[in-house]
Amino acid sequence: MSKRKKIAVGVTLVGILATVGTVLGVRRARAAA
Repeated sequence: MSKRKKIAVGVTLVGILATVGTVLGVRRARAAA
């Protein structure tokens, strides 16, 4: 795999993790409130 492809995959994974983390955080905050 080329370096550029690895970076693209890494950025995509980080974006997905950030989205999931935000959704879970919002749900947890709503449940706690």
